Amino acid sequence: MKKITVLVLACCLIFSLTACGSKKDKTENATTEAAVATEKTTEEKTEEAKAEKEKKTEAKKKEKAKAKEKTEAAKTETEATTEAETEEATEDDSSKKTNTVTVYTADGNEVYVTDNGDGTYTTDDGVLYYLGEDGVLRAKGHEDLYTSGYTGSDEDASSDDKANIVTVHSADGNEVYVTDNGDGTYTTSDGTVYYLGEDGVLRAKGAEDLYFSTAE
Repeated sequence: MKKITVLVLACCLIFSLTACGSKKDKTENATTEAAVATEKTTEEKTEEAKAEKEKKTEAKKKEKAKAKEKTEAAKTETEATTEAETEEATEDDSSKKTNTVTVYTADGNEVYVTDNGDGTYTTDDGVLYYLGEDGVLRAKGHEDLYTSGYTGSDEDASSDDKANIVTVHSADGNEVYVTDNGDGTYTTSDGTVYYLGEDGVLRAKGAEDLYFSTAE
């Protein structure tokens, strides 16, 4: 009877040990599978993050390339515009130089004006002058300008100017220099136009008579 009892206890013990071992194995297997699953999930997340980062980097590169293209295009356009404006300005300067005329103030100072080709002349500061029949340039509110090129003494005149300069005299004997316009009229430095009378006297309305010789 004792032997049977011992045998039964031994069988129970063996069964218990076997059951415990099996449960432990299952637990270990479950833990391992969970670790593997976690590892795979982390790896997948890492790959996804890496792919997303590469995608953003590529997008940034494309944006930079487009921005660079726009900048280059704008730069090229600006350079082309600047070059065109420079050429136009050069042409304008060349044209202005070709049409530049030297005239004179009443006291003999040189003034450069642009001949507009329609009987008008423009100064550098934009004043528009009209050419009168007497050869004098006039602009309202501005001093007259003269094309004769001579407003000083006979000694200061150039040879070309001297050919057109005539010395006449006022009634009190003072010398007056006038420009012979070649049409029977004479112009003083202040723009007064004198007409030569049959008696050899120069007359201008509102001005004193002038004579080719002094009164004796």
